[in-house]
Amino acid sequence: CDIYQCTGCKDGYILTDPISSNPCSNFNCSNPDFMQIGNLCITKKNMGDGDSLTIPNDITILNVGHSCTNSNKCCWKGNTSDNCDNENGGGYSGCNRTVCNWHAANLICQNFQAGNYTWKLPKVNEMKNWNTFSIDMGISGLQLCDYYRVYKSAYCDNRQGGCPASSTGDCYPRHVWSEDLYNANTAYHYYLTGGGWYNKYSEFAVALSVRCVATMPQSCAQRISEGCLSCEGNNCLACDTGYVLKDGKCEIDCVYKFGTGCATCDNSKCKSCSKGYLLNSNTSSKPACSAFSCSGTDFMQIGNLCVTRRNMGDSSVLTIPSGVNVVSTGTTCNPSSSNYCCWKGRTASSCDNGNGGGYSGCNRTVCDWWAADYICKNFNYAGKNWRLASTSEVTNWKTYSAAKGVNGLQLCDYRSGYSSAYCYHSTKCPGSMNNNWCSPCGVWLSDIYDETMGKQMRLDMGYWTVGKNPKIYAQTVRCVTEI
Repeated sequence: CDIYQCTGCKDGYILTDPISSNPCSNFNCSNPDFMQIGNLCITKKNMGDGDSLTIPNDITILNVGHSCTNSNKCCWKGNTSDNCDNENGGGYSGCNRTVCNWHAANLICQNFQAGNYTWKLPKVNEMKNWNTFSIDMGISGLQLCDYYRVYKSAYCDNRQGGCPASSTGDCYPRHVWSEDLYNANTAYHYYLTGGGWYNKYSEFAVALSVRCVATMPQSCAQRISEGCLSCEGNNCLACDTGYVLKDGKCEIDCVYKFGTGCATCDNSKCKSCSKGYLLNSNTSSKPACSAFSCSGTDFMQIGNLCVTRRNMGDSSVLTIPSGVNVVSTGTTCNPSSSNYCCWKGRTASSCDNGNGGGYSGCNRTVCDWWAADYICKNFNYAGKNWRLASTSEVTNWKTYSAAKGVNGLQLCDYRSGYSSAYCYHSTKCPGSMNNNWCSPCGVWLSDIYDETMGKQMRLDMGYWTVGKNPKIYAQTVRCVTEI
């Protein structure tokens, strides 16, 4: 602005009343003078023929029939058509259409400031389908005029001698300049005839219609990220509802879209849950994640610990991660700190389901200590950190197992008849110790004696006792996590 008036508006506005308290109005390319086609905003009338379609002061504007001495910057205003009407012209008659030579047209568009966008003459390839946005559309279309009356456009014939000092002396309102040059003295243009839209070229001095175009600035959402409402440069400043701002971009707010607990997602589904939540089978529904509850077939809460109620590997939930060698009983595996081994199948030589709650003492997966430690540390169920239990944490586990059946921890006893499932050891774990023992009644602990010996608790004749075994021994794996 200067001390007298507003002289320009910021992006998205158009100068409508320079001396008022509200000189700028919202500009959205959808008022009587503008139309958006694709990413282009196009003037719907010739420059000079609309309230806001102004021609700058350094262009010479003449009435039809007057000669222009400044042949590089000339426009003619008035009745530029010999024969004309307003047939389907939307109130914009084919008779009175301002026309200009190419240099004037180019300068007019380059100096046009509507919305503070960058305006120019259109390129040839930007004009190819303009007739489809004009014919039979009246005021809602581009309002081009046609050489013939019957094609649902305003009618406009050329005005012979109406534009003196142009190269032909005639006015051609149905022809529209483009910015593309044919050579040093001529430029391309399109014209409407019989509903057809044709391309040719003429000398710069010919007087044709002037339409200006501006590439509409991409929205922040298009330019930076979906959901971005406002931005500066390549950084988003604010996001729409359902999105969160992160590192200058908007990301889907997974909790908003899919409910509490959803950590990662796309537009169609939740992909993972936060710590303490489980992904439901239908991840596109809301809520997609359910809070983890330490209960049911596979888990039981004891104090502040959640404990697995079956051996790892004996449930579709209590899975053994990749990296562990799981072999069938009777198959050799050689346990070591770099070769984790588990045996799956019948690991007891004598067994029953005495008060075992449907979890027989016969078929219980057993593993060496290194595998047990690895399995629990890599069991990320519900996003929680699992591990082997320590000696102090398992001292009372017997009371949560004996005679509890399906409601307890379902440990198995080395002997039968002690209110637990019966699981006598077998020699079906080749590679485990020297005699290939499987011992499903023993439970590995996190404590170790030394590099080769690990601690274990064992249920024998109803007694729950601590002991030690070589780490290559095959025993039960139970995992715990803090609640």
